[in-house]
Amino acid sequence: MRLSCTYAVYTAKFIVFLLEACYNVPMKRYKYYAFDWDGTLMDTRSMYYEAFLQARAESAEEIPIPDNFGYLFGEPCDVACKLLGVKDPITFRDLWLGIFLKKCLAAVPYPGTGETLAALKAGGARLYLVSSRNRFTAYPMMETPAFKDLFSGSAVFEDLSAPKPAPDALYYLRDTYGVILEETLMVGDSSQDFLCARSAGVSFASPGWNLEAIRGEGIQVLPAPQALLQ
Repeated sequence: MRLSCTYAVYTAKFIVFLLEACYNVPMKRYKYYAFDWDGTLMDTRSMYYEAFLQARAESAEEIPIPDNFGYLFGEPCDVACKLLGVKDPITFRDLWLGIFLKKCLAAVPYPGTGETLAALKAGGARLYLVSSRNRFTAYPMMETPAFKDLFSGSAVFEDLSAPKPAPDALYYLRDTYGVILEETLMVGDSSQDFLCARSAGVSFASPGWNLEAIRGEGIQVLPAPQALLQ
C-alpha cells in the first residue's frame, strides 16, 4: 500500500511536469486576475468587422474599407475611427458600437470560460476586466449570464489616460481596487495585452483556445481555460 501511494505521488508530480513543459501552463494560483474580453473570453473578431460594414452601409459618410482590417483589432473604437479617417467620428462610433454590442449580446463565450472564472472566484480570487472597450459595450457584457457577478471591477477606455499597450489599466486596478500587481495574472490575446502586463510587471498568459492569440518565446500559453485551475 505504501509503495502504491508513493508511486501515485510521483505519477502526479510527473503529470504536473509534463503540463508545465509541454503546455507552459502556469501552475501558480493568483489572488487577482485581469482578463481582456475580445479574443480572450469571447470570439468577437468577425462581429467587429461585420458591425463596421453594417455601420458603414448605414452611414451618410463614405468610409474606405482598409485592406488589412486586422490592425484595428484591440484598438479602442475612438482610435479606430481616427485611423480610418472618419470625419464625424462620434456619430460613426456610436453607430458602429451599437451594432457591435447587439451582436455580442447574442453570442456565446468561449467554452469553459464562464465556468472557470466562477471557480476562480469561488476559490477566493478577485477578477477584473481590462479592456479597450468603452463603458457602453463593456459593462453589459459583464452582466451576461455566463459572467454576471463574477467581476470585482474593471478598467475600460474612459478610465484611462492611455489605453493598452500602456500599463495604465493595471495601475488603475491597483489604485482604484487595491489590486497587488505582484500577485496578479493578466490573460489576453494581443500584443497590446502582453506589453501592458510586461510594462506593469504583471504575470501574463495567452488564451491558447484562440488560435490567433499571441504566442512567442517567454509567453505562457494556456491550452484551455480550465488550466487556470490547475
